[in-house]
Amino acid sequence: MPYLKYAQTSHPKHEVQQRDVVDLLTKLFHKDSLERKQVSSVFAHAGVKTRQLVKPLAWYAAEHSLAERNRVYLHEGFALLEEACKGCLTKACLTPNQIDHIITVSSTGLATPSLDALLIDALGLMPSISRVPVWGLGCAGGVMAISMAHDFLLAYPERTVLIAALETCSLTFQKEDLSRKNIVGAALFGDGAGAALLGGSSKSTSHPRLIAHRQHLFSSSKTIMGWDIVNTGFQLILARELPQFVEQHVEGIVRSFLDEHSLKINDLKHILLHPGGPKVLEAVLKSLSLSKNIGHLAEEVLADHGNLSSVSIFAVVEKWLTRHHYRTQGPGLMIAFGPGFSCSLILFEV
Repeated sequence: MPYLKYAQTSHPKHEVQQRDVVDLLTKLFHKDSLERKQVSSVFAHAGVKTRQLVKPLAWYAAEHSLAERNRVYLHEGFALLEEACKGCLTKACLTPNQIDHIITVSSTGLATPSLDALLIDALGLMPSISRVPVWGLGCAGGVMAISMAHDFLLAYPERTVLIAALETCSLTFQKEDLSRKNIVGAALFGDGAGAALLGGSSKSTSHPRLIAHRQHLFSSSKTIMGWDIVNTGFQLILARELPQFVEQHVEGIVRSFLDEHSLKINDLKHILLHPGGPKVLEAVLKSLSLSKNIGHLAEEVLADHGNLSSVSIFAVVEKWLTRHHYRTQGPGLMIAFGPGFSCSLILFEV
């Protein structure tokens, strides 16, 4: 049965406080009469205390083309990805030639050759390694990559899979965009990289075992979340009704998935949530009738790093494994949402 071995995240050195970002935005938008209290209100309710960015904060006050932003993604961002992967291999006491398959995930930059190809050289992976680059799944990307690894390992249980996720969300900030969604994005998103190692079979009982997964794409929902590609980069699509949409729909999707495995929500001993933002977390908990403390790991990741898109679930899993929460036996569920609009679920067991 496929299992999750280790998770590791890596974060940039440029750490900022929320008040520092408020100062920057107030200066940028002062000429357009955007008041500080308007910006401060959004930031105060974002659930974020600190974030780490690939560039110093002052860098974001200048104009940058899509080409320039992408160069930062490929240089500073890739260095984080390499660091996360090396850390994960070290944790597992594995050498690069012991990795059989690599899945790379990203939605905030472009790379051709793809990130997996770049990692083969950087890490010294086998040139014959099988690889899958995944792009455009947004916040759901990490969970969906674990789902893909699950299926690969069912077919090849003797192999080992490395998942590598990179997101430089700060590079999508649009300095001329006064829309609420741009302000919300500036208040929520951070930068980082994550990695995870999964195996196909193990006699050990200390690793979470992957049971099944489900993806659900909601019809006519493409305007809820995504990107518009403009001359200055990726412009955020983020509908205000997103939390309401999640609250209305997630309960039915989760119950249907659990019913297939003769489980109820109350049977779950572990629930790992993507830290998309306070309103989304609240919507999930309310929809599933869960107590607020269920989301504490997601809230911690959000407070310390912001929303890292696909990387966030690896930060949550890393905390969960480090604190030995996984030692409580029983079923668990991972939940994340992404563009489409889509919901990604993984059922696991400890």
